[in-house]
Amino acid sequence: MESKTAGQILKEKRVERGWTIDDAEQATRIKKRYIIALEDDDYDDIPGDFYVRAYIKQYSDRLGTDYSPLINYYETGELIGDKDESEPSFEGQLEYDNNIDNNTKVSDQDNNNPINNIRNHLPIILLSGTALLILIGVSAIVFFNRPKTSLPTVTSSSSSLVSKEESQKEEPKEEKKEEKPKEEVKTKLEASVEGSDMQVKATNAPNPLNIEISVSDGVESWISVTNSDQENGLVLNSSKNSVTAKLSDNTPNAVITLGVVQGVSIKVDGQELDMSKLADQMTGTVSLNINYKN
Repeated sequence: MESKTAGQILKEKRVERGWTIDDAEQATRIKKRYIIALEDDDYDDIPGDFYVRAYIKQYSDRLGTDYSPLINYYETGELIGDKDESEPSFEGQLEYDNNIDNNTKVSDQDNNNPINNIRNHLPIILLSGTALLILIGVSAIVFFNRPKTSLPTVTSSSSSLVSKEESQKEEPKEEKKEEKPKEEVKTKLEASVEGSDMQVKATNAPNPLNIEISVSDGVESWISVTNSDQENGLVLNSSKNSVTAKLSDNTPNAVITLGVVQGVSIKVDGQELDMSKLADQMTGTVSLNINYKN
């Protein structure tokens, strides 16, 4: 009985179907260089353990072969015999689905944590309190600096008229002293794309900075945000289609990793990024360089 590697089995199944590498790329939506890496058992050329497992399952499903022994070879290096090549096993599929569900549950528990909720709303509370103190201070300045009106004297009716006229002339000065609260300036975003990475420079950003990520109906994507409360990553899909990542205080940069680019939306400080610049990429990253408000 001849033993084989996972890559040899994938290549044989592809050749049996009469597929070229280009055909496999079209059928699986996996980049050609990752398909070649899978067939050569060159897992170092694939960005991370999550993607190796996901690509092995996606490729084996399209070829109609069981992915469980292929995953076992990737984890242990144990060669695969002919008896191990069969239709996809129910146990393997169940284990894979459970891993996805567990990751999603951990993420949901973090989002429902009362301490995290208080932290998320703390900037709004502080800004509201600051605005209220400014309003009270402006009102006090206007009140204590208002012009004093002259009282009319009984001795002369003309002096009464002069006092009234002076009072009327001085009234507009009160309006000039009132200061209107300054409108909050939004974060300025400048984006450029190089390959599968979008470089975004965020200027005049609030501290901390919030990033909203969501997926369209029918789209499933694994995401993570470095230097944030979503650094460990989670899967967004129809059951949980959005998440808000809060960056650590004063962090100068962050990297958003996307398992799937198409159908994913990203907002930085409420402003949506133009993801069409990465439309031709299956996976991608968004690198943030942040300058905060003084």
